[in-house]
Amino acid sequence: MVTRPEIDPIYKELAARFDVNPLYEDPANRQIFNAVPKILRKQANLQQARIVREMPGSAENIAKKLGLDLKVVEEDIQDLFNKGLVAPTKHGWNMPSNFGFMQDMMGSASPKYVDDELQSLFRELFAELDVRKIQRHEILGEKFVYPPMCRVVPKWRTIKDIPGILTCEDTRQIFKKSQQIVIINCPCKALSERTEECKENVPLESCIVGGSVARYQLKRGTGRELSYDECMEYLDRVDKQQIVQTAGNDNSQNLISYGVCNCHPCCCLYFVRDRFNKSHINPNLSLFAPSRYCAETNPAKCTACRKCIDKRCPFGAITMQYYPEYEGVRAHVNEDKCMGCGLCVLTCPSNAKRMKVVRPPDFIPNFRPPEPGVVNEFINI
Repeated sequence: MVTRPEIDPIYKELAARFDVNPLYEDPANRQIFNAVPKILRKQANLQQARIVREMPGSAENIAKKLGLDLKVVEEDIQDLFNKGLVAPTKHGWNMPSNFGFMQDMMGSASPKYVDDELQSLFRELFAELDVRKIQRHEILGEKFVYPPMCRVVPKWRTIKDIPGILTCEDTRQIFKKSQQIVIINCPCKALSERTEECKENVPLESCIVGGSVARYQLKRGTGRELSYDECMEYLDRVDKQQIVQTAGNDNSQNLISYGVCNCHPCCCLYFVRDRFNKSHINPNLSLFAPSRYCAETNPAKCTACRKCIDKRCPFGAITMQYYPEYEGVRAHVNEDKCMGCGLCVLTCPSNAKRMKVVRPPDFIPNFRPPEPGVVNEFINI
């Protein structure tokens, strides 16, 4: 067994730069997560760590401060950029300010940088986050609030005939407005433990991004550009699998400045951690916000095949219910559990399901008309 040397203090110094999340820790008694310095040490040698310590800044300024050759600094920054530890911002090169950005940037890197050790370190970090989350919940009790991180985006074919569809919930419109469409390796799938069945059937390349994030991924060679038609064809293909479309649950009208994820329940870290929340903290806590829609069953058409229960719904929202008027059981959708993904509607053999609107437009956080020129401030490419 190989034992790695003691972690240099510079990695702990860099780890302390990550934003304090009050969900996990008390700002007044902050402790660095043990896994973060290890992740930083894996991704950056000591010279590169010293370069990162001088950020934000340009390669030229950093080279002057450290007395290093500019070409050497540029090569080190390019290596860090490729690994996902730093990115260009409006203030120059900088490392991410929170764990979510770090996960997305490192997980979407070239597979040669995402090995077993990195996966293990991220699992260690998520375990630490979960432990601190439980501790904060025990301290705060009912005051502990865990806002949804993701919002479910319905499959466009299931809502296309419903009046009043918003641009931010119609993937046809989301990607039609993007100047560039890029598909990347899913950070969740790259960093999680996938089953053999998942590896064989669910593509690793599955997150679709636009705007500044698309340019960022293309610049470091970790994205593949798609035409609009190719994007739509890809979405049609994954609709046949148990894959839920999600997006960030914020600023949703400008959704394309980030992108749409195609989440698989077995390996998506949001699904994994959502199950942890429900079983260890509070059954009502969820990382997912539902779409504005809900599925419903027409019992007259339902043949009780159970496909929606056994193969499609990942949220446990459908059960078999006895209908006296039909003298038998039929699939029944629990509106309180349905997230409005449309998976069950897409492949119902008897066409017994449809979507309906159950929430108003202002249910979506920061609902507002799109603002021209809005880009992600961190990734400034």
